[in-house]
Order: sequence, then structure tokens, then C-alpha cells
Amino acid sequence: MSVNSSNKNKISKWALFRNFLFGLSFILVASINDNPKVETSKRTPAAATQPKVTTTSFIKNPLLKHTKKLAAPMMTHIISDEDEVSEGDTFTLTGYLKTSSSMKNVEVKWVIPNGFSILNGSKSSYITSAEAGQDYQFKITVKSNSSVNQIFHLVAKSQMGDSHFSNSSQFHTKLQKELNKSNQELFQRTREYLEANN
Repeated sequence: MSVNSSNKNKISKWALFRNFLFGLSFILVASINDNPKVETSKRTPAAATQPKVTTTSFIKNPLLKHTKKLAAPMMTHIISDEDEVSEGDTFTLTGYLKTSSSMKNVEVKWVIPNGFSILNGSKSSYITSAEAGQDYQFKITVKSNSSVNQIFHLVAKSQMGDSHFSNSSQFHTKLQKELNKSNQELFQRTREYLEANN
């Protein structure tokens, strides 16, 4: 019994040591580009100027660098003829789909909350061959039976080879105007920050 326990203890110590070495090697590889670099453009007396020292983060290491988020080759968005919807209102939602490459068999579907009924338009559509860069529209006219905020979704799905793609957009019956304003302010702040820091 003690021999078996001793072997388990040796194995767990070895596993701990191996994990430590792996972590240490990862830090060393990640810090390859983290060494300070001294930039000097011309030779001057040491007391006259100090060399500019720059450091680079380990994120700039090509082994660890993340370039950008993968995006589906299709985009959707929704526009409403009403900014805010009250109970009993009739309003029209227009959904848009645009693809960045030609796609076949694109399924487009409205996801409608409870308490709403479609007066005109189709809940789902099917595009057998979507052309790159072309805008596709999907309109529905809806009657509201809800006094609280509800969320509509427009969902597009397709497949290219073994890859499945989807994209969705939302419309809020009570909060959409506020959300649009907030998104616009965030966009403006981000643009001002980037201009100030570049």
C-alpha cells in the first residue's frame, strides 16, 4: 500500500515539475520580443542625449499575435419605420442582407416575439443563389400586442462546403432609438480616441 502511495506521490511531483517547465518555456518564448531596443540615429556625446528605449509587448510575438476576428461572409441589419412601438401599433420592419461572396442556399428567417402578429410579409425566405455585394430586402408588417420592450431578430444562415455561416440583427420595440444613440456616441468616442493617439 505504501509503495503504491509513494509511486503516486512521485508521479504527481513529476507532473507538477513538468507543468512548471512548460509554463516557464511558454514565458520565455513569449518574451523573445520583449527585450528593450536602443534606437540611435546618430552618434552624440553620452551626456548630450539619452538613447530612446522602446519595449515591445509579448503580444507582438508572431507566435501569439491575434490579427482579427473572423467574420461571416454575410451581414444583416434591420430598419423600422417606427423608433418606438406601443401596444396596438402597426409598423414595418425591413431586413437587409448583403454577402461579401457568392453564396448558395441562404435561409433568412424573422424571429418574432410572442404577442406580435404578421399582417404582411413572410416569416422566412430562401435565396438559392446570393450574389456578392447585392442587397436583399425582407419586409414584414407587424401589429404589436405588447406594452413592454420586445426584441425581433433577423437571422441568415448558409453553408459553403463544410463551413456553416450565420449572422443576425436585432430590433428593440422600446429601446432601439436609445441603443442607436448609444452606439453612435461610442463610435464617436472611439474615433476621437484613435485620432488623438495615432
